[in-house]
Formats: sequence, C-alpha cells, structure tokens
Amino acid sequence: GRQMQKHAVTINRFNATVEKYPELATAVYNNFVDVRRPGRDAGDRMASTSELEKLIKNTVEDPLDEQIFLSCLLFNKSVQKTNFFSREKAATSFRLDPKQFISANEYPEVPHG
Repeated sequence: GRQMQKHAVTINRFNATVEKYPELATAVYNNFVDVRRPGRDAGDRMASTSELEKLIKNTVEDPLDEQIFLSCLLFNKSVQKTNFFSREKAATSFRLDPKQFISANEYPEVPHG
C-alpha cells in the first residue's frame, strides 16, 4: 500500500517522459512485443532487454524519467501471460511474476495467480 503510493507518478508525468523520449518509448514497447515473440531464444530476449536498459541509463538525464523507463522494462520482464495481442477481448489483462517486483521480506510467501 504505502510503499507503492510513495513511488507513484502521475499519468501526466508518465506522458511527459514518453513525449520527451519518443524513441525510447518505442524501443520499450518493441521490447514488450519482442519478449513475447514465439520461438525467440531466452538468451536473445535477455540480451536485448539488457542493451535497452544500458541505453536508457546512458540517454535519460532525469532520475525520475529513468526510473519510469526502467519500471516499464521491469513490467515487460514480469508479464507471464497476456491477452494484449488478442483481437476479441472485453478487457486487457496481464499475469505478472510476483518474484520480479515483490520483496521476499514484505511477502515471504509468494502469491499465486
């Protein structure tokens, strides 16, 4: 609860970051698509994510902008399943790997589902 609120950014701040770095925003989106591409080797996926992380750290000057992009990459890495690419859906859903973003100290028992 409080931990997440402390680190929350507004949609306006998020949009401003995307507008400031449109090429990085496109690269992060392409990473989201790429990570889910069937037949893609796990090593290749990790390498492209790692390269993008370095690019973000070398390009973005503002620490909050950097954190926004790195959080998007963490989201990309955390998604285990999604209907994002399905044409017929009532809503978009994402199943996330809780080990990627939940501290073992806060939640010793990893949630499922």
